[in-house]
Amino acid sequence: MSVVISLSPGIPLIPLMLAANSSIELMSITISFASATIVTVVILTYISYKAFRPPEIFHGREDVIAGLIIAAVGAITHIIEIKPKRVTQ
Repeated sequence: MSVVISLSPGIPLIPLMLAANSSIELMSITISFASATIVTVVILTYISYKAFRPPEIFHGREDVIAGLIIAAVGAITHIIEIKPKRVTQ
């Protein structure tokens, strides 16, 4: 049995679905996998929310900070001139 490694949470479900012998087994695999994925995402989101709280000085200024980050990325991209690769056929 091979191990499937991916950033997409749905990719490991494909071999499990192909291994199902009946439609009831397929439904139970799909429902349990979806439930486990949703619970995992919710738990990780909760943990990361509790772990990182921005300093009080930034309270109410989140939009300004996000705009500054976007502007900085744009400026860096302009300075080092990152250009998209063109694909020719």
